[in-house]
Amino acid sequence: ALFAQSVHRAVQQVEAVRSQQKMMMEERFVSLAKERLATQQIQQTETQLQVAVENEDYELADQLGQIIEAHNREKAEVASVLQSIADGLLHLESQKALVVRGVAT
Repeated sequence: ALFAQSVHRAVQQVEAVRSQQKMMMEERFVSLAKERLATQQIQQTETQLQVAVENEDYELADQLGQIIEAHNREKAEVASVLQSIADGLLHLESQKALVVRGVAT
């Protein structure tokens, strides 16, 4: 009976870890999409910036430069989130291994 309880508790813990992993993977997917979007927006804005400079529209060039900076900040924030997710997934994987090892001993 004690072993059965131990196994049941371990199964619940593994299911909880899997649920957390699924949520993190979904968050990772969204963050990767945000990163790709920011990269595209930076590229498009840089193209517009070149045109503005060629046309000597320095006011527009300044505005576009600020937009590029904002996208770069957003991209850095997303990179930080992605790193946190990667760290969290590694932690969850080690937790799952400890739960399974605890039942096996």
